[in-house]
Amino acid sequence: MKQLYRADLHVHSSFSNKPSVWAIRKVNCPESYTTPEFIYKTAAEKGMSWVTITDHNTINGALEIAHLPGTFISVEATSYFPEDGCKIHVVALDITEDSFKDVMGLRKNVYELAAYLREAGIIHFVAHPLYDMNGKLTVETIEKMLLLFEVFEIKNGARADRFNKLIQDIVSSLTRERIEAISDKQGIVPSGARPWKKALVGGSDDHSGFFIARAHTVSAEGKTIKEFISSIRENKTWAEGNDGDPLTLAHSIYGIGYRFYTERVKPSGNNSMPFVSFLLNKCLKTEPARLSLIDKVKFFIRKNIRTGTNGFIFANHDRADFKDRITRIAEELAATGIYTFWSSIDSAVAEVHESMRGLPGVIAGIEKALPVFHEHGIYPSANLGINRNTGGRHNLAGKDSVGFHEYFKESFRRFFAFVINMGFTITNTCYPMSFHNGPNESSSVYKATSVNDVVSFSDDEKTLLFKALFDVIPEFRPGVRIFSPRSSLLSLMRQYTSGQGYSYPCRGGSEFFFIDAGSGDTYPCGYRGEENLGKFWDLTPLSKDNGASCSRCDRECFRDPSELFGPARDLVSRPLNFAKRMITDNWYIKLWLQDLNYYRTCNFFNGRTPPDYKKLSRYAGA
Repeated sequence: MKQLYRADLHVHSSFSNKPSVWAIRKVNCPESYTTPEFIYKTAAEKGMSWVTITDHNTINGALEIAHLPGTFISVEATSYFPEDGCKIHVVALDITEDSFKDVMGLRKNVYELAAYLREAGIIHFVAHPLYDMNGKLTVETIEKMLLLFEVFEIKNGARADRFNKLIQDIVSSLTRERIEAISDKQGIVPSGARPWKKALVGGSDDHSGFFIARAHTVSAEGKTIKEFISSIRENKTWAEGNDGDPLTLAHSIYGIGYRFYTERVKPSGNNSMPFVSFLLNKCLKTEPARLSLIDKVKFFIRKNIRTGTNGFIFANHDRADFKDRITRIAEELAATGIYTFWSSIDSAVAEVHESMRGLPGVIAGIEKALPVFHEHGIYPSANLGINRNTGGRHNLAGKDSVGFHEYFKESFRRFFAFVINMGFTITNTCYPMSFHNGPNESSSVYKATSVNDVVSFSDDEKTLLFKALFDVIPEFRPGVRIFSPRSSLLSLMRQYTSGQGYSYPCRGGSEFFFIDAGSGDTYPCGYRGEENLGKFWDLTPLSKDNGASCSRCDRECFRDPSELFGPARDLVSRPLNFAKRMITDNWYIKLWLQDLNYYRTCNFFNGRTPPDYKKLSRYAGA
C-alpha cells in the first residue's frame, strides 16, 4: 500500500490573539489558548506527517516550533477587496520571516497580495471561501476569488458540511468556458495555466485544541516538506476528515471562553456558568450593584403599557377649546402608569395621511398637541403602518426590485424627516400585516390585516422594504428614537428570503400581552383570540410563562422585543446555542449588541422621558 502524507494546513495557536469575530473582540478574548507545542504533539499523534501553524497575521506561533523536525512556517493573512471592503482570509504556506513581512505590507489589498504570492512562488489558498466575515460577501466576490486563486480550502473542520460541499461543487463545476465568461465579466485575468482546475486542500481551523487534524490535506507525494507543498501546486492533493457541526463550534468557543475566564478573570462565589456570566456582564456593560441590562429588558417588556390613537383626538384643532381639551388629556395620561403613547402617521405628506384616515387637518392638530404633551412629561411616538403611500401617493407601477427598494428608501427618509419636523422624539414602524398563507383572522381580537393593495405586500416586496428600512435607520438614529431594531429586520429579511426560521419566536403570553380595551380580557396577542387569559386586573403576568413558540405574524410591537430578548435568553439558558451563533453569525450578534446599547441610550423607549440627543449622536451611521 502506497504511503500517504498528511498535514493540517489550517490551525491556530495562542498567538491568534486578535480575533476577527467582533463579539469575541468585544471582551478582549483571544481566539485560541492552544500552545504551539501542544499543536505539534497532537498533530503528530493524529498521524500528520508535517506540522504548521496558521495564526492570524502573525508567525510567532509557527516560529516557536520551527526548530522541531517536520515543521514549516505559515500564516493566515486577513485581506480585503478594496472596492467594497469584503474581508477574506488567505493562508500562505512555507514562508520565511522576510516574505511574512512582505505579506503583512500587502495584505490590505487582496489583488496586491495575490500578485505578490504568485510572483514569489508561495503556495497559498483561500480559507473558508463561503464564510461571510463582515456581511459583504457576494456572488461577484466569489467569482473574483475563482479568478485570483488557484487553491481552495474545500474541507474546513469548523464549517458545516453544506458549506464545504457547496464550495467543492463550485470549484469542481468550473470549465474553460465558464472561467472565460467570469473573466470577461469581472475584467480580471485568471491565475494559473489551467485556471478552471483548482487544487484542493483541507484544514481543521481549530482554535481550541480539541479538533486538531479533524480535517486535513492528503498527498501521495510528500517525502519532504518541499515535495508535499509542490504536490499542492501540481493539483495532486485532496482533503479528508470531518466537517464541522454546532457541537464542534460550541466546544471550541466554550473551551476558549473557559480558559479566558480561568486565566484572566478572578473566580467569584458564583460558580454557575462563570464564563457566561462574565460574557453577559462584560458585553452588556452591566454593574453588579444595579439591575442587569437583561433584567431591564425583561422589565421593559413586562411593564410596557402601550396604547395610542389613530389621531381623532387631535382633530378640529381650530376650535377654541382645542388646547384645553388636549391639556386635559395630557394630564389624565400623565397620572397613569402608561409607558408609551403613540399616534398613527401613515404618510410623509399631510394630505395623504389625512385622506387615508379621513381626518382633515389632523396633522396640524398633532403639531399643536405635541408641545402640550411634552410639558406634561409625555413624549408620544409616531406610529407608521408601512404602506405604499409612506412617502406620498405612490407610483410603483412598472418598478423592478431595484426601483421598489429605492422607492421605499426614499419614502422612509421622507417619513422620518417629516415626523422629526412635526416634533416627535420617538417613532415606530409597524410591519405589513398582509398574509397569503398566514393566520386565520376569524379568532383574532385585533384586526390589523387587509387585502387592499396599499397595505398588502408579497413576500418578495416585504424583503425589499425591510432592506430599505434597514438601510435608512442609521441615517436618522441621532435625530429621533427609532424603535425598530436592525437585528430584527435582518432576521425578517433572511426569513422571507430563505423561508427558514431565522427569527426568535414571539414572547406573547409570557412577556407581554394584548388587552381588549372594551372587555378588559387579556390575550397572548391580538391574533390568538382563542386563548383568553382572563381579565387584565386579575392577571399576574410575572408568574406567567407560556414559553415562546409562535411565529404566526410579524407584529412589530411583539416580535421586535422577542428578537431582542432571544439572544439574551440563549446566553443565559442555552449558552452553547449562543456560542454557535456568535461564531457563525457575528454580523447578527454585532447588530444585536448595537441595538441593545441603542435601546439603553433611548431609555428603552420610555415615552415618559425626553431624548438625550448628545448620547444619540454617537449612533450616526449605526
